[in-house]
Amino acid sequence: MKNRENIKYLVIGAGNILLSDEGVGIHITKELEKCRDLPEGTGYIDIGTSTFDIGSYISDEIKKIAVIDCIRTSDFPSGTVFKLTIEDLRKRQAEKFSLHQMELVDCLKLVSIIEELPDSIILGIVPHDISTFSMKLSNELDRLLPEIIKKIKKEVLDFFNEDA
Repeated sequence: MKNRENIKYLVIGAGNILLSDEGVGIHITKELEKCRDLPEGTGYIDIGTSTFDIGSYISDEIKKIAVIDCIRTSDFPSGTVFKLTIEDLRKRQAEKFSLHQMELVDCLKLVSIIEELPDSIILGIVPHDISTFSMKLSNELDRLLPEIIKKIKKEVLDFFNEDA
C-alpha cells in the first residue's frame, strides 16, 4: 500500500502465492485492485503469509477490513466462498476448518487486545490444490475464478457500503 493517507477501507489478500491455490486470496485482491467500483479510500495489501503484519496497517482511520484467503475444509467443493466474522473463526478453530493455519485469527485477536479492531469480514475460498509448487492457480480454481471474483466483489461492496 503506497499511500496510507485517506484509506478508510482495507482489502487484505493472504496466502502463500508459491503453493497454487493457497495464494488465491492474493490473486483475487490483485484483481479487485483493478476494479473502479469499490469505494474511494479503499487500500489493497498483499500480506502473503505474514499475517502478524496486519497490525501495522490498522489505524484509527480504517473503518472496515475485508481479508481474503483460502479456507480448507473437506465438506465443500473447490471454489466455495465463505463469509465469516472473526467470531465465526474463533468458534471454528476447534473444528475441521483451517484458514491459513489460523495464524490470522491469532493475529486479529492480538490486534484487538492492543486497539479496537475495525469491523472485519473474512472471505475464504475452498482451494483445490495447496500442495503443488506453482504461482498459478489449479486448473479447477482458475476455471471458477471469474465467478469467485464476482461473489467476493459483491460481498466486499456490500460490506464497505452498508453504512454509506
